[in-house]
Amino acid sequence: MRRLIAAAAVILVVGTVMALADNSAADKPEAPKPDAPKAEAAQPATMNFHSYGGTAREAVEGYSEMLGYKLKLDNSFDTEDTCWIHMVAASPENVRCALEHSLASAIVVNDKKKTITCYGIAASASHGSARIYDVSAHCGRYVDYVNKYGKAKLPAAPRAGEPPLIPVIPVCAAEHLRDVMADVLWAGAAGTATAIGDRLLVRAGDATDGRIREFLYQLVADAPGVPASVAAAIEAQGKLDKAVEVKVEETPAASVLMEIARKCEQSVYLTPFAKSVCGSLHVTVTSETNESGRHLVDRLSPDVPLQVRYRNGSIVIDDANDKSAPHDCYFVFELAGLLERLAKAYERQRTASGREGGYDGSLRDEGGMGVVSGALNSYFGDDAQRMKAGYFGSRLIVQGGPEIREEVVEILKGLGWEDPAASPDEPHGR
Repeated sequence: MRRLIAAAAVILVVGTVMALADNSAADKPEAPKPDAPKAEAAQPATMNFHSYGGTAREAVEGYSEMLGYKLKLDNSFDTEDTCWIHMVAASPENVRCALEHSLASAIVVNDKKKTITCYGIAASASHGSARIYDVSAHCGRYVDYVNKYGKAKLPAAPRAGEPPLIPVIPVCAAEHLRDVMADVLWAGAAGTATAIGDRLLVRAGDATDGRIREFLYQLVADAPGVPASVAAAIEAQGKLDKAVEVKVEETPAASVLMEIARKCEQSVYLTPFAKSVCGSLHVTVTSETNESGRHLVDRLSPDVPLQVRYRNGSIVIDDANDKSAPHDCYFVFELAGLLERLAKAYERQRTASGREGGYDGSLRDEGGMGVVSGALNSYFGDDAQRMKAGYFGSRLIVQGGPEIREEVVEILKGLGWEDPAASPDEPHGR
């Protein structure tokens, strides 16, 4: 009995102690919880960026500060170059491209490491990553076109009395596509892409990758439309056509260009050639009533070969004699239906064989798509700086400014092309 009473007493004491411990724990304030990790600041969707004659170092330092990234300057980068840029509500990528073009450099942004590295143009070719594009669908379409409309090969040996033939090296569909793409996107720069089987290998950054994908899509889309880059150029052209008021005396032309862009609410930058001219050229200009920004730009330096171009939605002041730069815009048209019409037109003109003044050819003999592209180039006076027409398979590719498209569309409609974007009630060409 005594043992039972002792055990009960022990249990009572332990229970009391545990209860006291629980109450003290309940009364004790909770330890503060650690703060949740803060989300890393994302890149701004758009930014306003300006550099009015400052140094290249100041410009890229300002850009890196706006992104919050660490800046690295390679020894090849010219830190003392001048920079004339006025960017309005532009994406960080478009600002990067403008800096890169204006400073003739390579500006590599690494979002993972949050770094920006600047290189001189001579050291820029090795930057970017390997990009591989599956172009099997493009190759299939090209093969179909050649089988239907491709011209017959020249004979292996010249006929008696004729000069020796220039040997033609066979080129596969992917190699044709590589050359066409290089012509449109890089003005034919060699070494920009390599064809391997039905793939294209390109060393490219994100901006170039986007342009390549946009171009390849236009060549296989059911109804090729206006590429995003072209739509941005058209919008920029519209803003520059706004009426502006400017009155300056003995002011650097570069400063006047920045002012015109500011009043047009449009991004603009100067290429190295334009900087060398406009930075030292002083002008006196007073705008006329309702004079557009574009007309004012043309009046700034009538004796200097400057031209207005468009890139990534920005106005680019460039050397008018620079034939190495690609066109601002390109337009793609599917002409399969028109080719069928033209094939029938040539077939209807065939005569009995052996007749003087007769014809026994075909659209294939005439050159297929070359009939259309050649006619357009001839019509525009073979001025490749203004307009250049080429093709890949049954897709016509027209390079030129935004104003070129409307004229080309009217010509194609006159030949019998039907615009897939036209409304059902709109009459097509006959």
